[in-house]
Amino acid sequence: MVPIALAEEGGAGALALTRGDPSGIGPELALKAWLALHDDPAAPAFFIVAEPDHLQRLAEHFALPVPVAAC
Repeated sequence: MVPIALAEEGGAGALALTRGDPSGIGPELALKAWLALHDDPAAPAFFIVAEPDHLQRLAEHFALPVPVAAC
């Protein structure tokens, strides 16, 4: 998984994660990282670059309340 920080002028920027190996632990860790950060108002915007259907299935499988949407 390769984290990429995108700087915004005057802000915290955004965090984009690629999924890494779809059969590895990366997608699950990315979903758990989003859960750990999403309530923190100081946390940067968070994006996971991956197949939305795959992430949705993983979120359901591990009972992770992560809203998955394509953009």
